[in-house]
Amino acid sequence: HDLYDEREGAFLAAPEFDPGYELSGGYGYCWPRDAAVCALAMARIGSTEVARRFFEWAARTQLPSGHWYQRYWVDGTPAASWCVLKQEIQLDQTCAMVHSAGRLARLLRKQGQSFVDFFRPTAAKATQALLEYVDANYLHRSATDLWENCQGTFAYTQAGLIAALKEAHEVFGLEPERTGKQLREAMRDQLIRTFWNPDRKRWLRRLTPEGQPDTT
Repeated sequence: HDLYDEREGAFLAAPEFDPGYELSGGYGYCWPRDAAVCALAMARIGSTEVARRFFEWAARTQLPSGHWYQRYWVDGTPAASWCVLKQEIQLDQTCAMVHSAGRLARLLRKQGQSFVDFFRPTAAKATQALLEYVDANYLHRSATDLWENCQGTFAYTQAGLIAALKEAHEVFGLEPERTGKQLREAMRDQLIRTFWNPDRKRWLRRLTPEGQPDTT
């Protein structure tokens, strides 16, 4: 509750404990992916209007490309963001926005249809942006990881992409021929084939932009 901006409808990631940016890049911003988690948490404890308002904020701040900046000031103006170039977009954030909006609609049940109708144009732009990142081999093309420190194809982001397309299809009814179960199963199978190592019983972190496995 303390991190929610009632005027704007967005969530701060944390109180700003380093306002002079002496030890960090600052946390007094709204990261859309993190805020979506907060919105779902609020919906689960009954504050559905708070959750709705966040997604209204998300609709206002979406980029023409269908993605979002990494972080914003709560009034919706962009803060310093560097993962916005075509080959460096933080793809998991766009996945999280579509996925969490779908989960909210499911939580709202019968009251969710008005939210679906409202958010569908935003979800459609985001879904189109995500589909542009699906390669012919059913993996996502090179993007930036969730910690913003390297590029490549990631197990986490691939899973997030599948989850987002599920909500796009089942909740928002978007491009069923391109988001449907057959595509998602192919992407899931490729996720397991590419990233799961049964001998080591662990997931590979990523493929580098050059297609090399990163076992970090």
